[in-house]
Amino acid sequence: MTRRGMLVVDRGLCDVNGLCVEHAPDHLRIDEDEELEIIRAEVREDEREAVARAVASCPKAALKVLDAES
Repeated sequence: MTRRGMLVVDRGLCDVNGLCVEHAPDHLRIDEDEELEIIRAEVREDEREAVARAVASCPKAALKVLDAES
């Protein structure tokens, strides 16, 4: 089985400072309305480290990765 995860954001906590985008630009971006957008929620095993840095960089703890098995 391959370990993968799903990136989720709590919009009530997110203050859109963009620190996370620097670590995971393939997954996250700031859209034209200045809201955090998840471009791709699925996190492959080889991306987990970069996405974990993005999650850890959030001062509001608005991001997390939910584990899933496939």
